[in-house]
Amino acid sequence: MGFDFSAAAKAALGVAGFIADYFPALMGVTIDYPQDGREIQQGRSHAYGRYRWDFGKSEKFVLFHRVDEKYWPQGHANIERIAKKWSRDVDIGPAPGEHYIIIALIESKAMQLVIDYYFQTSNRTGADPLPLDKVGKEWKELASVKINVVSRV
Repeated sequence: MGFDFSAAAKAALGVAGFIADYFPALMGVTIDYPQDGREIQQGRSHAYGRYRWDFGKSEKFVLFHRVDEKYWPQGHANIERIAKKWSRDVDIGPAPGEHYIIIALIESKAMQLVIDYYFQTSNRTGADPLPLDKVGKEWKELASVKINVVSRV
């Protein structure tokens, strides 16, 4: 009988993880821009939104850019705690088509380290996606929007 790493990660996550697991609507995380279905040009775009529940300082919101089953971490969201708003610039592209912007709650220090390592070892432009299927699902998707990426003129 081995050690249950997923149970340990969930225990370490605490209240925010419990709420994200069982009552995700209470967190009230929204992506206000870009809106679902919006057309976005390739390149850098600004994403922002709101949240309802004031999560702990140790929990992190991270944005991902997803195409098919490939995920590119975009970094930690910038948090305005008093206004309960978040924002982050995201790199979109290069291929036109259906893409997703996701905001997620990172569920473990190990996953935070993986994302930090990703940023230290890759130049974000043209970087390989993070193989989340090999890392594990130590994060919870809180909100996502589908966008249509178009070529820059």
